[in-house]
Amino acid sequence: MVLAPEHPLVTQLTTSEYREEVEAYRDAVSRKSSIERQQDKSVDGRFTGSFAVHPLTGDKIPIYISAYVLIDYGKGAVMAVPAEDDRDNAFAKHFSLLITEVIDRTASGGERGDKQGKVMNSSSLDGLAPLEAIQHAIKIIQSKGIGDAASTWKLRDANFSRQRYWGEPFPIYYREGIACPVDEADLPIQLPDTEDFTPKGGEGPLSRVEDWTYKSFPLETDTMPGYAGSSWYFLRFMDPVNTDSFLAKDKADYWQDVDFYVGGTEHAVGHLLYARFWHKFLFDIGLVSTEEPFKRLFNQGMIQGQTCFIFRDAQEAKTYYSVDHPLVNDSCQRIRILTSLANEKAEVNTNELSNWRPEFQGATFHTNDKGLFLGEFETEKMSKSKHNVVNPDDIVNRYGSDCFRLYSMFLGPIEEHKPWNNQGIDGVYRFMNKFWRLIEVSKDQMLDSSESKPSLQILHTLIEKVDRDLAKLSLNTCVSAFMIAVNDWQKLDKLPQEVMKEALRVLAPFAPVYAQYGWELLSGEGFVLNQGWPEFDASHLQKDSITLAISFNGKRRGEIEIDAKADKQTIESIALSSEVAKKWMEGKEVVKVIIVPGRMVNVVLR
Repeated sequence: MVLAPEHPLVTQLTTSEYREEVEAYRDAVSRKSSIERQQDKSVDGRFTGSFAVHPLTGDKIPIYISAYVLIDYGKGAVMAVPAEDDRDNAFAKHFSLLITEVIDRTASGGERGDKQGKVMNSSSLDGLAPLEAIQHAIKIIQSKGIGDAASTWKLRDANFSRQRYWGEPFPIYYREGIACPVDEADLPIQLPDTEDFTPKGGEGPLSRVEDWTYKSFPLETDTMPGYAGSSWYFLRFMDPVNTDSFLAKDKADYWQDVDFYVGGTEHAVGHLLYARFWHKFLFDIGLVSTEEPFKRLFNQGMIQGQTCFIFRDAQEAKTYYSVDHPLVNDSCQRIRILTSLANEKAEVNTNELSNWRPEFQGATFHTNDKGLFLGEFETEKMSKSKHNVVNPDDIVNRYGSDCFRLYSMFLGPIEEHKPWNNQGIDGVYRFMNKFWRLIEVSKDQMLDSSESKPSLQILHTLIEKVDRDLAKLSLNTCVSAFMIAVNDWQKLDKLPQEVMKEALRVLAPFAPVYAQYGWELLSGEGFVLNQGWPEFDASHLQKDSITLAISFNGKRRGEIEIDAKADKQTIESIALSSEVAKKWMEGKEVVKVIIVPGRMVNVVLR
């Protein structure tokens, strides 16, 4: 059985032998949000030292606590079935607990959790289908008077008050303990000036403001949460100086809803969910013109960090092992430490670890046979609680803000989670240096129609690619397109200044500071970001000549170069008179020549 760490019975159930470990674990979990706990797939927990008695079999069941059990879902307690639930299974394996198979899938061939097959190892329920067994078990429990069936709802009530200064004041005052609304003519209620705005003693700071009253009666001292304002702030942008209404109807009709909203999944739960509810209410009472607040939502992925884990003895809280130590087993507890305490090879500096936090002071660190104490890295969400945060200021100071921006985009598709790696940014830094050298080379070269054709071809290939990929939010492939263009430009003898200026206009939204410096070096006027987006011209992609593969009886044997405008008769003539054709056609008869435009020529011989 596994309880939520904050379950009220934990203190009562924890024996003195395990109390220190349990309390330390509860304290660590209390610093995480329920969303973080749900997203965290690592296995951890603590044994309370107590056992529950199974109501049907009388077996003793060990009681643990773990962060994956939430206090506000169900009863905050899970009667684990490790054979049928992935999370319970991982937990049982981690703590070397008994795993009893309860469903026979010999006939059904199903998988864990699919509720297919026949129940086994369950006394009177044996042989029943799983769903049937559930109903039968409920009847047994009800007949014994020890429980009843209940539905659990995942919908949560929103707590709409905060004990803090920053927030919209509630327009409520209390007359002889009865809540009364402030007169509409006196709205809005403004926050008072105060030097002390920190909460104390469980009450908000407004409770200490003596003149926080209305008509000599005390005003509500709680304030509204962040999502009170964030649920409609985007509407106010449509009509920001209106003092008579939050949004005039003509402005609402003109601007309509938000075209495109980018936000992660946590943002969706903590903000967009309420914004949608709020907006639908405003629509129902006729204050906005659209039923939905956003036309399109896009969930971007997170930048992930490298978390370093070490192993702690299950019984000895001050004993830790190198990951490759022979005493490391499933009962050892994986502990997160500050990632910077380990080098790239996961070698942990135990002296610095001892000084990092009190629980490691005076600890025993068992190294491997080489005298090294190794941790292990795992990619997780980057957060302070996981001790894996990378300070962007350090990256910006070393590489510059635009290099940091480009690398963040280059990491991968915007919708996916991406692990941060400091080594990868060096490649983007080298690209920017190459680009800058090209800018310097082009400074004194003017545009010439004949000599500039290759550079213009590369430029408009870049514009077309970035145009297309920006529409798909494929920022990583946009950065790749810049890198390809720079490599191609490096191969040319001539690189006109005008081509580079156009390239900087394309680069400007991705690296604005860098592009501005380049723009000024090439004598560009004003801000590069104000120059508009360059027009794609397909005529620059037309080539004078193209290369075709040449095959004989379906096997590729070489290539031929032809005029891009050559007709089929000319292509056939060039193919059959080429040097590679002379070699493979000797002594054979040409049956047919098949031309695939722009790709290949296949000569059929016999």
